[in-house]
Amino acid sequence: MMNSSYAVPIDFQKGTWVEIQAKAKKEKKKIFIDAFATWCGPCKKMDANTFSNNEVGEFFNKHFVCYKLDMESPEGRKFGMQYPVGSYPTFLFFDEKINKIAEFKGYRDAVNFLAIAKDIVFPEQSAIYILNKDYQSGKRDKKFLYKFLMAKNDANQPADPKIIGEYFQGIPADSLISSEPFIMFYLFHDSLESAYTNYFIKNYQSLLAIYGNYAAGKVDNLINNNIQIAAKNKDRTHLDKIKKFALQFVEKERAEEFNLQIENIYLQLTSKPK
Repeated sequence: MMNSSYAVPIDFQKGTWVEIQAKAKKEKKKIFIDAFATWCGPCKKMDANTFSNNEVGEFFNKHFVCYKLDMESPEGRKFGMQYPVGSYPTFLFFDEKINKIAEFKGYRDAVNFLAIAKDIVFPEQSAIYILNKDYQSGKRDKKFLYKFLMAKNDANQPADPKIIGEYFQGIPADSLISSEPFIMFYLFHDSLESAYTNYFIKNYQSLLAIYGNYAAGKVDNLINNNIQIAAKNKDRTHLDKIKKFALQFVEKERAEEFNLQIENIYLQLTSKPK
């Protein structure tokens, strides 16, 4: 159990982002940035419960130059142009050469936050490092691939499409009735026309009864992720497929309104300046 008595909090450094980079290079340390907003409740909770923890403070002060950055300040807005932050709190980590090596979002308790930092400082001891070695050595059973993909998801690391494909290889579509395949489908599968998505559509009510908000959330994920894909490629044919997919989950009287919402999101994304 972590002891916060006589706490040594994280020592956040003052200065500009340029000055923080210079300090990190001089001290040969990694950088940790707490990107926050003054109105953010979870940010205040991090200050009260996590950054003030003794073990967290000692570890971060030893291994990182720590920087607290109000993203709505002039310095924060300038930083955000190079490293966009979409929600608060966001935690960014940079190596000694100022390459961004990790990003996490949302409130973390002291135990979880310290574990994240240790994986960054000692990657060869991290679960993902060990799992990756096992993968490179040829391990491919479904339980292992599930564990590997979940570890990457928990660490906010992008999952390799090759590993996702290896997991789903040989898994029948009706396996979505079981929790592990459904979780993999929920997290990593975005195709609108696969056997898995077709099964999901045809058996939606049954899956909704089993998985509740996760099944409903998967509909939203499929729509939103595919709008992003369509907008990136400026592909209206794909946009039409999204609309057709979405209409299977919307009441007839709301169909026109829903299609218009999808169209507007697509137009907003494709009109964004590069």
